[in-house]
Amino acid sequence: MQYRVVPFVANISKGSGPEDAANQLQELINKMAKDGWEYTRLENIEIIVHDPGSPGERGCFGFGAPEGVAPPSQTTTRFDMAVFQKED
Repeated sequence: MQYRVVPFVANISKGSGPEDAANQLQELINKMAKDGWEYTRLENIEIIVHDPGSPGERGCFGFGAPEGVAPPSQTTTRFDMAVFQKED
């Protein structure tokens, strides 16, 4: 069995409803089905994005960084991923 994972982000206008988002997911499923992929599920994953700054600013492990320079930061974000499968 092969699997394929595709990011899915519904893009709707203000005032649109969940039907518009559902239609976009349906379009993705139908498009993938044309290539033999069967929709399995929608997964939500959490991603940690690191913003280390430039190497010269942060020093080694944050030690030795110039005074007033903030340590590396990170943010967490979530994404929906559509999972598809097909036989080898």
